Amino acid sequence: MSDTSEQTEAGPKKKRASSASKPRAARAPKPAVPEGPISIRWNLNELPSSQHKAGLAGLALCVGFLRRRPDAKGVCELEVIDQAGLTLRVDREGMQSLFDDIYGASNEEQERAAPLKNKAKEVIPPKRTVERVVPDAKGKAKEKTFYVYDATVPRGALIADWDPAPPTEPQSWLKLWRDLVWSHLRGVPATREPYESRAHGRASTDAAEAWEALATGPQAGVELPSTYFLGAQARTAENASFRDRVSSQFVLHFWPFVVAIYVPVLVDRDGSRDFKGLALAVPEVADLGQFVDDWPQVVRARSPKISGYRPADSLVDLAGEAGLDVLSRMLAVIRAKQGAAATRYSVSAIDVVHIEKDGNNVRVRSLSRVDPRHDRADAYGRVRAAYWSSVFRRQRIANLLEEREWWREFGRLCAQTPKENTILDSKFQHDCRIAFTEVEMTESRTDEPKTLEQLVYQATRSYVLGRLASKYSLKWADASGSAAGKADFESKKEKVAREAFLAVRSRTGADFVAYFTSTLCSVPQHLGETGYLALARALTNQEEVERVRSLTLLALSANS
Repeated sequence: MSDTSEQTEAGPKKKRASSASKPRAARAPKPAVPEGPISIRWNLNELPSSQHKAGLAGLALCVGFLRRRPDAKGVCELEVIDQAGLTLRVDREGMQSLFDDIYGASNEEQERAAPLKNKAKEVIPPKRTVERVVPDAKGKAKEKTFYVYDATVPRGALIADWDPAPPTEPQSWLKLWRDLVWSHLRGVPATREPYESRAHGRASTDAAEAWEALATGPQAGVELPSTYFLGAQARTAENASFRDRVSSQFVLHFWPFVVAIYVPVLVDRDGSRDFKGLALAVPEVADLGQFVDDWPQVVRARSPKISGYRPADSLVDLAGEAGLDVLSRMLAVIRAKQGAAATRYSVSAIDVVHIEKDGNNVRVRSLSRVDPRHDRADAYGRVRAAYWSSVFRRQRIANLLEEREWWREFGRLCAQTPKENTILDSKFQHDCRIAFTEVEMTESRTDEPKTLEQLVYQATRSYVLGRLASKYSLKWADASGSAAGKADFESKKEKVAREAFLAVRSRTGADFVAYFTSTLCSVPQHLGETGYLALARALTNQEEVERVRSLTLLALSANS
């Protein structure tokens, strides 16, 4: 027993002695960081996301803008830019010039309605206060105190160059971009250092760090924070980290310069608007050279008009609409350059990310993808230009995004939406009327067979006018001779249409069919034999009944 114990004690001693005497492997020396220019190539097909590809386009545009500045130092130029990608030639000083430009900022005074507080909820003393007379919620003039603080403001020189506002007008598109950067992408104060350093004249290490990483190990792996990539996390629920390559992460510094920013608007029952975060349309670039040529024209063509405090052209009814609007504007630029020749988009899709500020966090509310198609872009252009009602337009755009027929889901919408926002709303009436006569379809010539939409519209219109004649002895030819006659005719017509609308929206299936045949068809109709048969077939087909019901509700609104 004692021999065994002695062997056991001796064994570990020998092992520790052997371990202590083992030589330590020498660390590989860090690669030398060059000072002179390097050339690095990016190919679109090697980049992992639309955000990266947008970043590569942003890099090209930012380098081109930097080259226009006479005070730019160092080497920073595009050796090659083509359909597939680009080659950048840059040295340390040129990298510093590039980062100084994209992270340029100034220290400016800003007025706030309430004093700022620190983390301990203590009031931060303002530089000064100012008194100003402003209207209150009821529109009455009231003296209000504003608190003046110094604030860092991203310069966004390239975005300012593209802003279409006249020289004497505020640059609302630049303001919207600054809000994206400062409140959403850099909402956490610790991520604002590059801007704050430049605003206060302090040295920043971001350009040097980017240069050294790109010059010594462009293919090395690095963490991918949400500061650069939307939706990134330090760790996922599965404990996986977000990783990227140095060269790929580098281009993410530039994607905010080519993202199209939109503001989804929700209109409540009383007509009040609520801005719901931001919808970011990120182009998935497929032809880099063409995109870089076209993009400045796309953004400069937007209107400088302001609605509320946002650019009017930035307001959308649905987040996914942002993708349709970008494609429509890109198509307009392409056609202006190429005329009637065959046109081709420089993007393969538009990814739309709907983000919303939630305290100190930025939540991704939805993701959608819109493919580039001329027919859909053209249809959206007509919808955006023609329709006035946010209720109507929202449903129509949803149908367009889902590639449904234009009238789909309007039956449900009319049944669930207050009548004040549908049949009694002049904007909704207008949209229904031009949908039947101009935008979605046109009134057929007598020698053409009528579509079901045209038959329903004609039958509904005949009912409204026939009911006016039989119940109120009113005809337009007699009433149009005086202002009072016109007003009476329009008032009675709206009453007839409204009563039928409320009756139809409360009925579905067989109940609706019975009402349509017994009431709406109780006046003389002039549909012709072919028209009667087509309408009868639709009313006896369960799959077509909801179509007829939706069209009837829209047609009654159009004729109210």
